[in-house]
Amino acid sequence: MYRILVIMLFASFLAGCVEQGRPLVVRDYVPASQVQIPDLPRLRQAADQGNAEAQFQLGRLYESGLGVPKSHRRAMEYWKLAAEQNHALAQYGLGWLYFYGEGVMTDFKEGCYWMGRAGSQGVQGALERYNTLCSAP
Repeated sequence: MYRILVIMLFASFLAGCVEQGRPLVVRDYVPASQVQIPDLPRLRQAADQGNAEAQFQLGRLYESGLGVPKSHRRAMEYWKLAAEQNHALAQYGLGWLYFYGEGVMTDFKEGCYWMGRAGSQGVQGALERYNTLCSAP
């Protein structure tokens, strides 16, 4: 019964996107086969011009392998550019990569640094991880 309810809710979500004429995008968290990849050349151009949101979005695409070859190293590069501009979700992603050594050598201190910065901007998951993993005596 629970499974049927979940499927019905998901179907109504998809129908709502279609009815509104709104394309599915990465942030909707739908199956990869249904995700519409943004215009990569324009996204790259914006990222190269220093747009933190574009850098964050490119990092997400590389981290997941949607529309580009999956590469945690490239995700880290783009997230670091955005994180240095105070993009909270990029800071969170960067902290995550450092904690788990994806794309970089595992660096707990650096992971705590970025999780702390993201947490201070209100990213709840970052704050929880920081309080759990980084503020122990």
